[in-house]
Amino acid sequence: MNPVETAPINAINPSSSGEGIDVFVFTKDLNGNYTFANPKVEELFASPLQDILGRNDSSFFDLTKADQLQLNDRRVMDHGETIVGLEQVYFRNSDQARVYATHKYPLRGPFGSIVGMLGVSIDVSERTKAEEDLQLYKRVLDQIQDYVTIIDLEGEVMYINRGGSNVNQKLSKFVGQNAAAHGLSSRDGFDISTIIRQTQTAGSWRGLLEGTQRDGHHVILDLRTALVRNAANLPIAIVGTATDISFEKMAVKTLSDSQAQHSVIMDSMADLIAVVGPADEIISSNLAWRVNLEKFNPSPEQLLPSWSYFDALEHIVASVDVGQLKMLSAGIRSVMASALPIFKVDYFCHDGEMERWFTLHATPLGGSPGVKGVVVTHRDITERRNALEKLQLAASIFFHAQEGILITSSDGIIVDINESFEIMSGYTRAELIGNNPRILSSGRQDRLFYSAMWHELTTKGHWTGEIWNRRKDGEVYAVQQTISAVRSDDGNIRQFISLGSDITSSKNHQREIERVFHYDVLTKLPNRVLFSDRIRQKLAHAKRSNETVAVLCMDLDDFKGINDEFGLHAGDQILIQVADRLRMNIRLEDTVARLGGDEFVVLLGDIPSRSACDQIIRHLLEELALPYALPDGRTTDTSASIGYTLFPEDDADPDTLIRHADHAMFLAKQAGKNRSSRFDISVDNRNKANWSALAKVERGIDRGEFKLFLQPKVSLSNGAVVGAEALIRWMHPIRGLTTPGHFLPLLEGQPTMLKLGSWVLREAFQMLRNWNELGIEIPMSVNVDAMQLRDSEFSKELSQLLLEFPSVPASRLELEIVESAALDDVQKVSILIDECHTLGAKFSLDDFGTGYSSLTYLKRLAVDTLKIDQSFVRDMLGDESALAIVRGVIGLADAFTAHTVAEGVETWEHAAKLRSLNCQIIQGYVIARPMPAERFPAWMEQFTMPDF
Repeated sequence: MNPVETAPINAINPSSSGEGIDVFVFTKDLNGNYTFANPKVEELFASPLQDILGRNDSSFFDLTKADQLQLNDRRVMDHGETIVGLEQVYFRNSDQARVYATHKYPLRGPFGSIVGMLGVSIDVSERTKAEEDLQLYKRVLDQIQDYVTIIDLEGEVMYINRGGSNVNQKLSKFVGQNAAAHGLSSRDGFDISTIIRQTQTAGSWRGLLEGTQRDGHHVILDLRTALVRNAANLPIAIVGTATDISFEKMAVKTLSDSQAQHSVIMDSMADLIAVVGPADEIISSNLAWRVNLEKFNPSPEQLLPSWSYFDALEHIVASVDVGQLKMLSAGIRSVMASALPIFKVDYFCHDGEMERWFTLHATPLGGSPGVKGVVVTHRDITERRNALEKLQLAASIFFHAQEGILITSSDGIIVDINESFEIMSGYTRAELIGNNPRILSSGRQDRLFYSAMWHELTTKGHWTGEIWNRRKDGEVYAVQQTISAVRSDDGNIRQFISLGSDITSSKNHQREIERVFHYDVLTKLPNRVLFSDRIRQKLAHAKRSNETVAVLCMDLDDFKGINDEFGLHAGDQILIQVADRLRMNIRLEDTVARLGGDEFVVLLGDIPSRSACDQIIRHLLEELALPYALPDGRTTDTSASIGYTLFPEDDADPDTLIRHADHAMFLAKQAGKNRSSRFDISVDNRNKANWSALAKVERGIDRGEFKLFLQPKVSLSNGAVVGAEALIRWMHPIRGLTTPGHFLPLLEGQPTMLKLGSWVLREAFQMLRNWNELGIEIPMSVNVDAMQLRDSEFSKELSQLLLEFPSVPASRLELEIVESAALDDVQKVSILIDECHTLGAKFSLDDFGTGYSSLTYLKRLAVDTLKIDQSFVRDMLGDESALAIVRGVIGLADAFTAHTVAEGVETWEHAAKLRSLNCQIIQGYVIARPMPAERFPAWMEQFTMPDF
C-alpha cells in the first residue's frame, strides 16, 4: 500500500483549497517529530525547515495544547483513525488564539503498517462572520421536512433543521461536531469527509447515504449537497438536503444485509469453510479457505472460478497421501448424494516440516439430506490433539513411572499417588489420600530440616534432597526426592508434586563401600584414605588453636621372619594384636591407622611438649615388645621401630609429614631397631640445600658455565713446556669465578659427578684438537674422579671419544687419579688402567704419598707418572722428613720406570732442589698460575725458564 494511500492527495495541494486560503501541510514520525513541512508551516512557526524537522509540538505551542495535539496524533498512529476537526492553539511567542481546521491521516509503509501521520490545516479564524450570516436562514430551514444540514468547509456541523431532526432523531446531537462522526456513508464507499471534498471540488454532489434511527431501524437518505460562496465568491460552507427513501429500499437492503452478515460471520471464523454445489462448484467460501488455498498454491492467479471443490481440496491437503485424499473425497460425495447424513473424519497433513491435524465435517446444505449442496468445514485440531497427547503421556507417566509420585494440595493434603508410591510406602492409595505426608515421617529429620525444606519450596518453587521415611510395616527407608510447586496464572501455589526413588539399598551399599574404602579389612583400623582426612582436620584445628601434633610411623622389626617361620595366618594374628595394643594405648581423640603390611601410623593431637611425646612413644615401644600369642598356643617376641615428627615445628603438608616420620623410622631401624627417632628439620634443610646446590651445578653444566683452566708443566732439564694439567672452574653468573673446592665436595657420590667428568673429557679432546691446528704437541692431563674409576662404562666412553676425535693421539691424554681413590678398589682400578693403556692413554698417580701406599699397590697399578704432593714439596727445604719423602718418591719412580712431577712449586729455590734430586718435571706458581685455556698458546710461546 502507498504510504499516503489513506490521505486525500488533493487536500495537500494549496491550489485546491481556494484562493487566499493558507494551507499548512506536514508529516510526523511515530515519535511525534516533524519529518516534513511545507513553506506555509515555516512561515507559521517562523523557523526554517532545518529547525523544524526532528522536533515536536512542545517546541512551538504552549505545553497544554502540545499535549492535546500529541493525543490526537496518537489516535491516528496507534489506531489508524482519521481525525478532522477544529484546533484552537496559542503559539509560544503570541497571546492571540488562532483556529485551524485540521485533517490528520495515518501514513502507511510498503507492507501496510503505520509509519507516521500526515496533517493538513487551514486557518479558519476569520470564519465567525460567515457563521453569523447563516443564522438568518435557520428559521426558514426549520420549516422544511426534508433533512437539511449546513457544514463548514472543515466538516463541522453548524446546523441541522428540525425536519432533519424528525427524520433522524439521532443526528441532532452532532451539531457542533464533525459530520464524519455520525458514521453515514454512501453506497459507493464515500464517507462524509470524501463527500465534503467532492463538493468543494465540483460544487455539488448527489448519492445515497445510510444511517440508523434512534429506534434502531436502518434509514436510507437521498443526499444532495451544494457549495455556498460569499460575496467575494469564496467558499464558506456546504449545504446538504436529504430525502428518506428507506421504505423503497428496505426489501433490497434487508437481503443485502443478510448476505453481508453471513459473509462477515463466515470470514471471522478460523475454520476453513466452503459451500459445494451439485456440480462440485464452490458456491461460496470464507476468508480462511481462500487464504489457505493461496498458501498451498504458489500461483493464486490460477484459482479460476471454474475450479471444482475437489480440485481445490487437492491443493488444500497437498501433503496428504493419495489414499487419505480419496477417503476425504468419497465421504463428501456420500453426503452430497444423501448416502450419509453427515461425514466427519480426522486427517493429518504436513505444513512444511510440521505435522498438523484437522477434522473434516461435511453436512447437507440446509441441514437435511436431499438438498443439492454440501457445507464442508476443515477445523485445525493440532493444538487440541497435541494437548490430548500430552495429557495421555502425563497420565501414562504418572501411572507407569518407576519413581513414586505424590501430589498434595497447597496446604499439604495428599490428593493422589501412583502405583510405584504404593509399592514404595506400603500404603494403599485409599489409605493416603486425604492425609498429610507427615504420616510417612521416620523421625530421623528434625523440625528444622522440614522448615528449611518448606521455606525453599515456597521461595524457590522446588527442593531436592534425601528424606528418611517409614513404611507401613515400620521399616525405615531412604528416598531421593524432588518436590516442585505448581502455580496458577496469578502466581499462587495450587499443588505440590513429589517424585521419589527408594535408595535404601544404594545407601546401605554406599556405607559398605565407605567402610571398605576407609577401613583396613584385617585390623578394622582406618586405612591411608581415612587417615589422610583425619590428619588434615587435625592440622587445621592445630593451626587455629596453636597446638602441637605428632605423626608417628612404625613397623615391626623382622616381621618377615615371623611370616616365614610361623606362616602368614600367624602373621595376620600378630598384626591384629598390634592394632589392638595401639588402639588401647592412645586417647579416643587420637587416631591409629594401618598403611599396609606391618606399617602403622599414629596421629597424636594436643601434645604438651617433646618430652611428653617421647614418653608416649617409649610406652608404645614397651607394649609392642611384649610377647604375642600364636594360633597354636605358643608365643613369640618381636619389637617395633618408631619414627616421628612434630607439627608445627615441622610445618609441612600431611603427606610430607608422613614421609618425614617414615624417614625417621628408617633411621631408627638403622640405629639398631626397637627404638625411636625424631625427624630433624635442620638436617633435612641442609640436605635440601645440598640438593639445591646440585641442581644449580646441573644447570651450570647445561648452560656452559664451566670452563677448563690450564697449569703448565716444565722440564727441569731443558726448561721446555712439556705438558699442562686441565683444572675445572665455574664461571658462576652471580659469584663469578669459583674454584673446585666450593662445588666438587657436593658432587661426591652423586650422578652429577659422572656428568661433569664426561664434560671435562670431551672439552680436553676439543682443546687437544685445537692445539694440533696450532702446532702444539704436548700432552694434557685430566683428573678422573673415583666414581668414574668405578664406572664400568668409562673405558667405552674414552674409546668413543678417540673415534670421534681421530686427529688426537691417545698418548697425548694423561689421566690423573688420586691415590686414595685408586686404593679403594685396586683390583677394579688396575683393570681400568690396563683397558685405557690398550687404547693408548697414560695414567699418573696424584697426591702420591698421602695415602696408604705400598710397593705391591704401586706395582699392580702400573701408572706412568707419580706426582709428588705439594705438601711435601712446600716443606722439603725446612723439614727433613718431607725432604726424605720427596727423595723416596723420586727413587720409587725410577725403580718402576715412571716419571715424576712435583706440584705446588712456588720458588726457584724449590725448583733447584728438585733438580738436584733428579726430579724431571715441575708445576706450580713459580712457573704460572692456572690460566684460561685460550691464553695458554700465547703464554707458552713467550715463556723462558730463568737460569737458577
